Amino acid sequence: MTLSRRKWLLALLAVPLLFVGAFIVSQWQLPVQAQDNSAEASKRTVTVNGTGQITIEPDVAYVNLGVLTNGKTADEAQQENAAIFEKLNDVLFQQFKIDAKDVKTVSFNLRPDYSYQEGKEPTITGYSACI
Repeated sequence: MTLSRRKWLLALLAVPLLFVGAFIVSQWQLPVQAQDNSAEASKRTVTVNGTGQITIEPDVAYVNLGVLTNGKTADEAQQENAAIFEKLNDVLFQQFKIDAKDVKTVSFNLRPDYSYQEGKEPTITGYSACI
């Protein structure tokens, strides 16, 4: 199992555990307070105690993912990036059953990587692609 899959599983397990923890904490009750039940104290007095609870399924999650690849040429970096991104999409759409309409690409960057040496012009050593 890859590290990114472990992170996904950990994130997916953390949400239900938080809800279970919140439910357990909500079940703890405060100690009962002593009440004066004398006739005078109960005149014109209304005492009400209550507890409320609601449980709902989360309906939205925002996750930002990125893929960074390097290559000797811009085309090589972009193709490797596209291959990894396609595998990521397969996991999202097939394994986690996320609808394609709920996923969007925010940016894609392709830039040269430079080597800097004192007294010389920078030289391109490769390219980086990031989606």
